[in-house]
This record gives sequence, C-alpha cells and structure tokens, in this order.
Amino acid sequence: MAAIRLERGILMTGMESCIFLGAINRPFARAYFINEGTVRLCTDAKGDFREAPFARDVLLPHDMQPGTPASIDENGSISSTSHNRLSLSLETAGNILAINHDGTTIIQQHIHEKDPLLFDITAKPGEGFYGFGEWFNAFRRTDGSLSLYNHEAPAFTQHKRTYSAFPCFLSDRGYMILILNAHRGMTRINKPRGRLTIRFSGGSLDYVFIYGPSFRMILERYTSLTGRPPLVPLWAFGLWNTAYPVENQEQTLARIEQHRVKNIPLDAVIFDYHWEQGFHTFTWRKKLFPDHKAMLARMKTHGVRAGLIYTPYINKKALSLYKLLVRLYVKNAPRGVPFLSSDNAHELYIEADKKEYFAHKNVTWWLGRGGAPDFTDPDAVNWWFDLQKPLLDDGVYFFKNDGGEYLPETAVSSTGLVKSEFHNIYSFYYTRAVFEKSQEYHRGDRALVFSRTNWAGTQRFPGIFLGDQTPEFKHIAATMRCGLNMSLLGYAYWGADVLGLYRKPSALLHKRYTQWAIFSPLARYFSSPFDEDRNPWGIDESCEENFRRHADLRYRLLPYYYRLAHEASITGIPILRPLCLEFQEDRETLSIADQVMIGDSLMLCPLVSDTSNTREIYFPKGQWYDIWDGTCHSGPSREIISPPGDRAPLFVLGGKPVIMGPVMPFIADDHRFSDIEIRMYPPFNGASFLYEDDGRTREYEKGRYALQHIVFRQKEDEIGILIPPVEGSFDNQPAHRNVTLELYMITEPGEVSSTVDNMQHVYDRNTRTLSISLNIALQNKTEIIIMQKNK
Repeated sequence: MAAIRLERGILMTGMESCIFLGAINRPFARAYFINEGTVRLCTDAKGDFREAPFARDVLLPHDMQPGTPASIDENGSISSTSHNRLSLSLETAGNILAINHDGTTIIQQHIHEKDPLLFDITAKPGEGFYGFGEWFNAFRRTDGSLSLYNHEAPAFTQHKRTYSAFPCFLSDRGYMILILNAHRGMTRINKPRGRLTIRFSGGSLDYVFIYGPSFRMILERYTSLTGRPPLVPLWAFGLWNTAYPVENQEQTLARIEQHRVKNIPLDAVIFDYHWEQGFHTFTWRKKLFPDHKAMLARMKTHGVRAGLIYTPYINKKALSLYKLLVRLYVKNAPRGVPFLSSDNAHELYIEADKKEYFAHKNVTWWLGRGGAPDFTDPDAVNWWFDLQKPLLDDGVYFFKNDGGEYLPETAVSSTGLVKSEFHNIYSFYYTRAVFEKSQEYHRGDRALVFSRTNWAGTQRFPGIFLGDQTPEFKHIAATMRCGLNMSLLGYAYWGADVLGLYRKPSALLHKRYTQWAIFSPLARYFSSPFDEDRNPWGIDESCEENFRRHADLRYRLLPYYYRLAHEASITGIPILRPLCLEFQEDRETLSIADQVMIGDSLMLCPLVSDTSNTREIYFPKGQWYDIWDGTCHSGPSREIISPPGDRAPLFVLGGKPVIMGPVMPFIADDHRFSDIEIRMYPPFNGASFLYEDDGRTREYEKGRYALQHIVFRQKEDEIGILIPPVEGSFDNQPAHRNVTLELYMITEPGEVSSTVDNMQHVYDRNTRTLSISLNIALQNKTEIIIMQKNK
C-alpha cells in the first residue's frame, strides 16, 4: 500500500490511514507505522483516540504506513497487524498490547479500562531507562519515581526536580518511547514487579514507539520525526561569558580587553538581567549602559558577539520584598540599580492585554508578576518579537530565553490546548518563537537561542543551558548526568556553565570545573563583578594557566567539533555522547555517566570528587592515549589514574584521526580551516573527514559545503596516507590548505615520500613522534608513504 503523507494540522482519524486493533466493533488501539522500526499508537479501552493539539507541531510531517489489515484469530481473542519486521498483537481478553520485532516481544502494554491515563508497560529484569527530560539526579534508572512537571530548579532542588521534564525515554534493551502528553505526570519504575508506569492527569495515551536496537538507529529515527539541530554559527563553538549580576558598559569592555591582553579567547557575552530598564521593556538601562550602540560596536571590533537574557513575562508589578531578599542573598543586581525599583513594563502589559495576547495575565516569577504571551498565537508572537527587533538592529545577535517554567495551569492557548497541559508544553512554543523569529530576522544567516526549559522537539531550535549550579564537585557530576540524558534525547547543543552560576570557587574547583564544562558543546563561564576569583584569571596564576590551556585546546578542536555538528544535523547523533552510545555492545558502559565521549575519538573523564586526586576510569575496547603525554591504556579495562591538577583526563582512541586547528583569540565570521593538524595514534588504520562551509549562513542546507577526507592504511612495512580531492564547494572556499600530520608512538621511518613537492618531515626519537608538514591544493589528490627502516 502506498505511503500516506501526514501533513501538519491533519488529524489521524481516517480509516484509510490507521489500523484499529481490538474486539469486533470495540477497538482498543489505533496504530500506523512510520518505518520498519517506528509505529505510532493511541490506546484507550473505550476507543477514545484523541490527539493533543500540540502533536502536529512537535512531530514533523512524515509518511504513514498503514501496514497489513488488522486480523483477528479464530477465537476472537487476538487482533494483530504488521509492517516489515515490526508487528502488533492485542490480547482482547486481558487488554494487553504487545509490540514485537522479528517475532520477539519487545514490550507489553497493559491497557486499563478503569484507569485510562495510566501508561503501563513491562520492564525486564535489569532493564535500565534513560532520559525523561533534563534530569540531574540519575542517568540510567532501574527503579524509583520522578515527576514530569517543569519547575524552577535551583541547585539545591535538582536532586528531585528539573526545569524540563517530558515523557520520552530510552531503554537499554534497544527501544524508545515518546508519549505525546504534556499534562502533569508521575513516572514509577517498579523493579520488583517489572513495570514502568506513567500516570497522567489528563490527555490521552498517544505515543511513538521506536525500535533500534542500536541507540544510534533509535536517535536517527527519533530525530527524523521530531527534528534535528541545524548548524549554529561557527563562532558559537567559542567561549562565552555572562556576568552575574550584569556588568555595566565600562566593565564589559574592560573584561573583553582583559581576555585579549591575557590571551584567553572569547567570542560572546550574554548580558544578564538588569541590562534593561524593566521586565520586559526591551530597552537598555541607561544608568548602566549610557551608549549601548557604541559598546556593541566596540565589542564587534574585538570579535565578540552580544546576547541578551529575558523571560517571556511582561511585568505589571514588582515583588519588592522578594527582590530585596534575593538581592541580599545571591547579589543578583549590580550597583546602580535601585533596591526598590519598579522594573515593570506597564504600558506594554496594557497593550498586550487589550489585544488579548496573553496566555495568562498573572504569572509570578522571581522578578515580578505579569503576563505571559501566548506563543501559539502568531499575532502575539509577531507583536512580542517586533519589540526586540531594535535590539537586533543595534547589533545584538541572539537571546537567552530563560524562565519558561512558570506558566500557571489555568493558562489558555489559541490552539485549544487543555489548560493543564499548556504549562509543560509552553517551553516548546516559547523556544520555537524565539528561534524561528530570530531566523527570520537574520534572513540567510543562522539563528541561535539559549533556552532553559524545553520539551521534546526543541532540539531543532539550538541550544540549551543546563540551569543553575554552584561550584561544587557534586554539580560537575550532576551536569554530566543531565547533559548525557539530553544527548540521548537528541540534543546536540547544551552547555554546563564553567563554575556554575554563583558563589566563590576554591582553586581546585576552579581548575576541575573548567576541565569539564569548557568542553560542553556550548561553553560559557559565569563571572561576577563582586568576586574576582570567578574570572578565568581568578585566584592565582595556576588557575589562569589552567583555564587558558583548556580554552586553547577547545579552540584547537574547532574543526573536530564542527564535523560532529555536521553529523548531528544530518543524523541526530549528538556532539557529546555517553559511552553507551559509542560502545553499546559493552554492557560495562551502560551506567557510566562520569565519563563522556566527545564524538567518536575523544573520551573526557573529569574528576568529580574532592576527596581524592585519583579516579577510576573504564577504558572500552581499543588503545587509548593520554592527549597530554601519550600514555597508552589498553581496553577493555579499569584503571586508577592520578591526573595532574592542571590537566583534564582526556584520551584519544587509537586509529581515529583527530583534526585540529590553531589557537585563536576569537572565531572570525570569515574563518576558514586553512591550517589544520591531524593527530593519529596507533593503529594507523582509520579515516575521518573535515567538514567546512562558510560558517555563517544557511547555504549549507542547499549543499554549499565541502568535505575533505583523510584515510590512513597500514601494511606490514609501510603506512599510507591518502587525502583525496575535496568534495563540494562553498563561497570563498580556500584553494590550498596547510596540513601538519602528527603520528604518535611510531617507529622511526626509513623513508617518507609524497606526491607534494613541498613536504617536510621530522622525527623526534624521545617522543617517538613523526611530524609531516605540507601545503596541499584542495582539488588535487595527495598521497604520503611512510616506509619502515630495514631491520
């Protein structure tokens, strides 16, 4: 049967599109297949198969594959259908729906007639679950409960709640489930009974089941349905800063100057609350920023882009006492801001109220009480974003859209969302509005947001930050768990802030927190005008040097990160990954959340405890080389290591070329990968590629990009390196490239030859490193042959 295209806005109630399973004239399940591993189902013992209005926005248009006609066995007890290797069977007597792959039952769902909003599936002994949103308190779960409700979640509450909770989870048995229900939910994993349940307060049990069994296949299928992250501007892979509280115009420019003087790179500054006159008037606070246009122009000459923080709320009233207490406790406002300032946007509030643009008129948040725009209403979105256009005209590039978790459950939407479901899904529409309107404003250039609260599907509106922490070792571990949960839900761009939001760090934490968070897909550090120790150059020279060393390495890895970003945009595979995504067949990796893979070649293993300068590391199969000194560790194995205090434990997998670039103070809009270094450790068999485009526009979506492959092949007495002609093109693409090849732990060669005349090479007997440098024409094939010495 031909596939039926499901377009946005069409309800799936047509008999020609769906299969209904159950007893004759009494269906218990509606289903359609999407591909050989994906099926969408809605179950209800009374046949009430409702679709939430937001489902058509979260899911992208996709093909509907109805599958075989539903059949009922001769006893009338089992109803079944199938599509390729996936099949469904419903036992009508017990109301048990089985999802099978190649005849093996993957899950069984118990459909409850008296409890229709209880999602109830079997869990096998030892089965672990990941995801459920942006959770800090666990990575792989085998038991316990968690609330699916978005909260403000300061650091001291992150053991029990989070900013972004949604019913999407991955099982280590090789399947994923996304439930299209945004009502408040309670998840329970009952290990003794072997059940996973989610009880919702409303809505329906409309869900997507995806089978892999490989995690990679699951993510590819999931993100093909909910969206993949587009590329962000190349400069976004540089270092960002936010001062908390915001620094004034003079302080901001002085900070940027310090970065340049101290040779610590910087690419963006996000201005925190109190940059504006009121919340939210979208106008600069003149007392702090007397000439913001001049400041933005000066930032641009230093290669630093500007971002602004806001929430969605238009204040009608300040919470004076609350503001005073918060200011005294966390010092969240700078000098020059009155303690009892009104900070409202009364005129804008009245205008939006008259136009009926609010989803709720009386939202209480930490800086006031006001109205929340209805981001499902296009007119409200246009009105709201038009207020921000002058900021962009003046030179601001992007917005940090904070605080999307305060919407009361009595809010209303233009799309008919049930009141109690709008709270959780509000963040989806909020983030979509900021991203899509920014994209529209920038025309052909790339958009970027930095959101705090999310729901399934917002991975296609990059990026996110992992909320607020303090400089403690437990928060290094917590943000690692959180980031890896989000990676397994398709989020390629997230950031764990260096040093957390506030509080004074120790010298040890200054170093160790930097060694973790600076390698986040998006890297930002929080400083404070009230605490010099929170600067990259804070506390002492050893902290400054540690920060500079790891920031420089971050920038040197730019070509590598950018290749991973390209892969995320076409496959959904994230940049930072849990070990189980790369080594799923190794069950030792399934629970590891204090080590991360940066792509397929690098493994980062931060110290997450202040009780010891040593830690245990699990090395999966292969040869792993310390990036700093080349020490080799063979896997699979567990080893206790004692990393130097000024070195992140970072290891390169042998046989995986790592492409690097130069150190630089910032990433220019016209930056090209004209100078690269390719590092390779034994075995000298492997391949990689350099991805390159203009770094700024969306022309890559039209195929305007280039790939440069690098292939290593080792025979008994020689190593061959092949760099084929570049594939593809884009505007202002370089014609030549300076290439340095660094081959580590290699026997001294007898002869090195190349098809390029300008090649030079040198061998270091002390480090056993062969360095080869050459300039290549990108349209030509380059070959290098390394012959071993005769024995």
